[in-house]
Amino acid sequence: MTTGLTIPDPEALEDIFDLEDPEDCEMLKELYEHFLVEGMDQLRRLSALMQLGRLHEVDEIAHSLKSSFGNVGLRESSALCSQIMEKSRVGDESAAREGVLRLGSLIDDMEVGIRAFMQRL
Repeated sequence: MTTGLTIPDPEALEDIFDLEDPEDCEMLKELYEHFLVEGMDQLRRLSALMQLGRLHEVDEIAHSLKSSFGNVGLRESSALCSQIMEKSRVGDESAAREGVLRLGSLIDDMEVGIRAFMQRL
């Protein structure tokens, strides 16, 4: 597992949250709980749409995930979504598929990484 890819990066969160403040930590935990449901569903949908070759919708979901990943401290995953968006927009299905497959391969590690991070809050 890699910080910023499958494990939240505390430095990426410091601009928004005070990780020493119990209220901020509670808010962040709620954000992670929401992400573990909604974000993971979006990741699965992204993979399904990629299999259908629906690049416009792949771009839309990758855009949404890019923001979500950034909000939960997964900078590298957010950057990967930017690459998927870029490749989808220019019609490079092969490169977009490669990015989606990479992201899809991280789902289990991402869930484990987020849950472990939440326990430390």
